[in-house]
Amino acid sequence: MSEYNTSTFKKYYNRVKLISWIYIKRFLQQIKWFEWLYMFLFEATIIVLGCVFGSDALVIICSGLSVLAVFLTCKGIWVGALLGAIQAFMYCFICLNNQFYGEIITNVVISIPCYLISVYTWAKNANRGNKVVKVSNKISWKEWLISFVVVTAITVAFYFILDLLHTDNIVWSTISLGICIYAYYMMIRRCEFMFILYIVANVVGIMLWIFKIVDDKDVTTIPVFVRYFMFTVLNIFGFINWLNMRKKQNVRNK
Repeated sequence: MSEYNTSTFKKYYNRVKLISWIYIKRFLQQIKWFEWLYMFLFEATIIVLGCVFGSDALVIICSGLSVLAVFLTCKGIWVGALLGAIQAFMYCFICLNNQFYGEIITNVVISIPCYLISVYTWAKNANRGNKVVKVSNKISWKEWLISFVVVTAITVAFYFILDLLHTDNIVWSTISLGICIYAYYMMIRRCEFMFILYIVANVVGIMLWIFKIVDDKDVTTIPVFVRYFMFTVLNIFGFINWLNMRKKQNVRNK
């Protein structure tokens, strides 16, 4: 390698290193110490429960990653959407083993694409200073109505698909599917009401896994079940945090 190429390489390497350090520093500054603390407790709980009940490594890793993804989403950081896509892919294999075909379809057809779209829209609409996503303007009643009709039509169509696949707990799986579709649309639109929909979806998810654990007497999926309780807590925090983000952004724009 010539001296010129070596000098150019070092120049770009140092530039990338500096930008990476600045981004990591901003990322760490966005999360308070007590938030790191309860995230550590959440992750430790999942690992301990997984070891106690003999869960697969995939179940433990997926559960821990999903909790981290939800937390970062609640903070308005686009990395949360990227981690969401990764954990959704991993979750498909867990659902496949438990014949939750509705959950698989939700993740492959809806969750993963919506997460990836959100990575783009959130990164594109992030504040220059702290890189936190900008909460979108209020959605009009026409968009609410049209989106509701479209989501309902898609959900009804998927009911018959799930029926052909002999999906367990088909009614609850279909309800979960419809709620998730709407929540993901709200996520792409950067609307805080996605957290309300996620909370409802979490309740449905809790019921699905209760049925599965009781019917099959399979305690190895306990970490997956527990993570829905953590999701609920985090989504409540996320809704409150996004309301505060909206207020701050509105004041800043005045």
